[in-house]
Amino acid sequence: MSDQLKGIILMALGCLSIPAVDSFAKVLSADFSPVFVSFLRYLTAAAIVTPFAFAVSGKKIIPAKNRLIPHIMRTVFIIGAMTSYYVAISTIELATAVACFFIGPIIATILSAFILKERLTWIKIVSLVVGFAGALVVARPSGAVEPGILFALLTGLLFGFYLVATRMASGETPPLQSLTFQNLFGAALLVVPGILFFSMPSSDHLLLIFAMGLGSCISHALSITAFRYADASTLSPIVYAELVGAVLFGYVFFGEVPSTSVWIGAALIVSAGFLVMFSSSKSAVSKNLTVLKQDQP
Repeated sequence: MSDQLKGIILMALGCLSIPAVDSFAKVLSADFSPVFVSFLRYLTAAAIVTPFAFAVSGKKIIPAKNRLIPHIMRTVFIIGAMTSYYVAISTIELATAVACFFIGPIIATILSAFILKERLTWIKIVSLVVGFAGALVVARPSGAVEPGILFALLTGLLFGFYLVATRMASGETPPLQSLTFQNLFGAALLVVPGILFFSMPSSDHLLLIFAMGLGSCISHALSITAFRYADASTLSPIVYAELVGAVLFGYVFFGEVPSTSVWIGAALIVSAGFLVMFSSSKSAVSKNLTVLKQDQP
């Protein structure tokens, strides 16, 4: 299996698991401020991953000082994206919110071409266009835009910057260090807002909070590891798989029955994912053939 394909599979698994975490957050957002929910997610995830990081890496649980800048950037972007997303899903359906924030991969692909100097092939461009078209079909944009949709679009903007910053941060840093720093620094940044919006959780809330934190660790670990195997422009379209998960979890937990437009949009998004997988597999085969030819006498 090629590195590109490994990255795609890991990213797909990470993205499909995110809607489960979002479902817990949506339930909690009915009783707590989205800012407080964001703080709880990072605090719980930090409490789960930090002891594990100590057991595996000893004192080296966060990136080296000379590599902290991109990690700080990615954490700031994902905190902003997560908080605005929790505001969005407190008022609109999961599938609609996920569809709206999928301007993120478009932004990431454009930025990666200019900042990271990554190659932008026509197949990647087509896959992005097809995936984004599917997201628009699901969102069903009309003349009147709800505030929740605006927050979801803001999430997408910040998520695009997060994808590029993650690629910059993941090159020489072990995934566990990246994940530990993100949760510790994220919890630290949200301490003051978390205190300002504090409400006492019940025992039922505590179970949801733990599930949200654990799921967050798993999904981010998968995504961070994916960037060690594939570039940002290749992985960006794969995040559209999250919409499929959002449709499923929205139906199971909240009775949100997908409309015809949701199914059409989801089909376009899945097609975009398979297109980029085919492109990556084809590139890997071509590279291997080139190496074999060079080795021939």
